[in-house]
Amino acid sequence: MASETDKAWLAAVFSFVVVADLFVAGGVLWTSQIRAGHVFVDFFMMWSSARYVLELGMVGFYDAEPLRAFQSILLGAPHGWHPFPYPPIFLFAVLPLGLLPYFWSYAVAMIGSMAGLIAAAWRKPTALFIAALLTSPAAVVNFLYGHNGFFSAALFAGGARLLRDRPIAAGVLFGLLCYKPQLALAVPVALLAARAWTTLASAALTALFASLASLAVFGVRAWQDWLAFLPFFSKTVLAHGDEFFAKMSSLTPALLRIGVPFPATMAVQFVVAAAVLVALWLAFRRGARGSAAGAMLLAAPFLVTPYAYSYDLPLVAVAVLWLGGELFERGARPAERIALTLGWIAPLAAMFPLPPALAPAVPLALGACFAVAARRCLTARRSGADGMPVAVLAQAMTGPAAAGENHLAVLRHPAKTTP
Repeated sequence: MASETDKAWLAAVFSFVVVADLFVAGGVLWTSQIRAGHVFVDFFMMWSSARYVLELGMVGFYDAEPLRAFQSILLGAPHGWHPFPYPPIFLFAVLPLGLLPYFWSYAVAMIGSMAGLIAAAWRKPTALFIAALLTSPAAVVNFLYGHNGFFSAALFAGGARLLRDRPIAAGVLFGLLCYKPQLALAVPVALLAARAWTTLASAALTALFASLASLAVFGVRAWQDWLAFLPFFSKTVLAHGDEFFAKMSSLTPALLRIGVPFPATMAVQFVVAAAVLVALWLAFRRGARGSAAGAMLLAAPFLVTPYAYSYDLPLVAVAVLWLGGELFERGARPAERIALTLGWIAPLAAMFPLPPALAPAVPLALGACFAVAARRCLTARRSGADGMPVAVLAQAMTGPAAAGENHLAVLRHPAKTTP
């Protein structure tokens, strides 16, 4: 059960976050033109791409100029750069969005993907869990961008939660992450370490089936065009680093912003990624399960990949909720409270871009969350706390009765370890 100190800490953090959310969201919407392409600008990329394919097919889709010209027609004037950097697989999810007007499409995408995340992250979500997730800075940032962070987090969280009890379903969810492979780099390591052969096979077959389906529907040329487009996209992002890097949450752009040379940056990125993957391997090889293992897996992408944006941070919001519930139930240490709080509020840096000198603060905060989860996994006894079911934030704050019910459930169902 959460201590009075923990409850006061949670109340203070929640109050701060709600005020910050209202300030950020109100400021963005107040200063934006409430029309397509000028608000929820990243969603415009997905919506306009869907419209292009539905109306014109795949010819020229991955060529910057035809898509830009089509987007200018939709808007009535040239406006920014909104390429589609995803493989053709993602078009299966995106194309239905082009069938609706812009704001209706946005509402369907955001509500649907958030509902999917809630269902994936928790078997029986409580009202407090839902409220915490909806008001998290990560959720607010994703709503304002109108991007796919909820969708990615749903696949990740669902795969992590179902890994032990429904390995085939977990593999399907992990396999669908092939639409955004840079986020999924740590998943095969964890599955191999856990000897989760069924899940690994299910994930590989799902990715293969999705790829073959996209080949059949969109053609081989679409894949060739996408592969040819990637170097141009990377060069453009690097050339306009001042614009893009401040919105990213991974280590590489943070180091580049403080002036670290590119070769040294990549060397540091490699060392950090290797350390994170080794920690994942050790934890999952030792049979780590429950909230701490899930939190490790969800926080790892931002330390492993050099390319992750702030709208991907719903992954970390779920990790903090999973891990925080368990830690606060037994009484969190001050360092743990600070680490989870910093990870929770880190997405605000996307709306209030940090000066270059403070750019490493975001990946450091996310690294602290990963470290808390890793410590929990690597120090827990294999037959002890690590095998306990995950407790949510709501259970940690509802008092002795709920805590007693939770422990009774452990005695009745000792093998159940999913959130």
